[in-house]
Amino acid sequence: MDEAESAINALTILQHGYPTDTYLGLPIYENSLARPWPGSREYEFRDLSYSDNHYAIYHGWLPLYSIAGAFAIFGIRPDVDDGSRTVKHDISDRKRRTRVARLPAVIAGTLFLLVVFIGGKVMYGPDAAWPALLVGAVHPWHVFLSRQARYYSLEVLLTTLSSIALWLLVRRCRWKDVYLAACTFVLLFHTHLLSFSTAVAVAILFTPVILLRHQFAFRKLSVFALLVAGGTMPWVIVTGFYRYQGLIPGAWGLLKLPGDFLLFPPLKPIFLVPGVLVGLLTAYLVSPTTSVPESLRKPFIRLAPVLIFLCAWMFCGYGLFLRLIPAASFVWRILIVYWGPMLLLAAAICSSFARAITARYSVFTASILMLILFSWTGHSLNYKPPKLGPTWQENALILNYINSLHLNSDSKLYASPNSHLIFSFYSGLPVQSIAPVRKSFLDSYRGDIVFIDENAALGRETLTPELVRHRAKESGEMLSAEDAEHWCLRLATRLYREGMLQTIDADQTSQLETTPAFARTMQKEQEQISLSPSDGFLTRGFDIRTWADWRSVYLYRFVDPHRHRGSLANFADRLRGAEGLVLSQWFIVYNSQWHPPGTGSGLRFRFSR
Repeated sequence: MDEAESAINALTILQHGYPTDTYLGLPIYENSLARPWPGSREYEFRDLSYSDNHYAIYHGWLPLYSIAGAFAIFGIRPDVDDGSRTVKHDISDRKRRTRVARLPAVIAGTLFLLVVFIGGKVMYGPDAAWPALLVGAVHPWHVFLSRQARYYSLEVLLTTLSSIALWLLVRRCRWKDVYLAACTFVLLFHTHLLSFSTAVAVAILFTPVILLRHQFAFRKLSVFALLVAGGTMPWVIVTGFYRYQGLIPGAWGLLKLPGDFLLFPPLKPIFLVPGVLVGLLTAYLVSPTTSVPESLRKPFIRLAPVLIFLCAWMFCGYGLFLRLIPAASFVWRILIVYWGPMLLLAAAICSSFARAITARYSVFTASILMLILFSWTGHSLNYKPPKLGPTWQENALILNYINSLHLNSDSKLYASPNSHLIFSFYSGLPVQSIAPVRKSFLDSYRGDIVFIDENAALGRETLTPELVRHRAKESGEMLSAEDAEHWCLRLATRLYREGMLQTIDADQTSQLETTPAFARTMQKEQEQISLSPSDGFLTRGFDIRTWADWRSVYLYRFVDPHRHRGSLANFADRLRGAEGLVLSQWFIVYNSQWHPPGTGSGLRFRFSR
């Protein structure tokens, strides 16, 4: 979903020259809904990702331009709403569009390996460069970031490059260091504002050091500041970015402190405790009063300034992330802000111990220590990319079904957030998120409505036909492969279908299928799996039992979720009398013809064969 968002932003660049707020004639929706739109008959909310003058302001533009450039090079053009409701891209084209959108991230991830090698060498020496390169090349986190059509890979690259450039400014402060640092800071600003804020905070923190160490430093830092301001402020003014930041709900007010401080590196205990021990050991060995031999002290004397500098970067990034990050972008993205500097620090620490053990073979020893640290922190070389969404075949089921409906130009296509972005990108059709649409609009719209709803079935990863057959056999029933598929699909969607029936017409829940004994047992197990508040940062304080509960709170968290849940959902009346076609464990599609509000009854489900 996030990748589709970036890809669509990139396509708007090819249309307008800059990332804007509409595609295929529809407003683009990405994040939590928090800004009312009283002047719109169709939409209840606007998206805070865009300013009133239609510029994208939630994300930096450089990653979007890189994807747009890849699209332009490979001949991928924006789609146009021509009124037809026929899918414009087949599965081979959809795969090609995906590869091209991800290509800039792969290139940035590859360049990161070169940068981290140079950084290790500049900050500590070759015996830090090789371990950083080795672990960076195989680290699951880096692989995960570098295969997504997002800003993550470029952010990690430029964050690391900015830390190296600032280090050179602190250590040498030559004019070419000034220009390099200014260039990397400006590029980082246009990639990720929070990472840029971290870099600026560290630069301010070390300004007294630079002024004390270097002649003409004030003049050079003034030029540096002017260059950075010149490369950033015009964008802030033209887009109107500064007017909207106070409107975006932040995560800070939702944190439970001090407990939440310990959820992520570097304050997560598995990282914090060894880090404190290394810091204390370094302080002891650097002390001139210690009686430790010089051969043991020297590597840690070399480490001390690197340790101070990179720890400052990590803690500034950690603190600013918690204080400034929008609520919708919280949780795992925190690591991206300082992951590259943290990798460099780990390599430098391993190199210090390696030099203390054997200076002659320090590169080899440091690499071994780095791999041990890599393994000890829970990582493995047997990396398998996580399954982040439906398969190509499952998406194809939806798009083929839309084609089979032979819809006219008055038909509106909706999807649950934010899968509407995926279907827009892959189909070339105007598919809108149903979340921001006014209930009154849906109730009164006289054309057909197709609603693609996503069922994030709990336990879907483990609920397989093979497991169903096994559990049936334990209960004395022998199922064919077809019957196992039948019950697997019904069990995976049971909670969803029950919830939708209660939303549309509570009296209709009796239409659900009667399940055999083994299936009832498995159904109870499914119902016991719940989304705890910790699984969704934005849902803290709400009773979350199903995916529908989680989604409604996530979307409407800042505009009274209770007014948009259950029977008050904007689609509740419109789907009365409709049929929901269950195409897979992931998706249910509703084809709703208009009926006067208050008429129509029930909701039927049908399973695709």
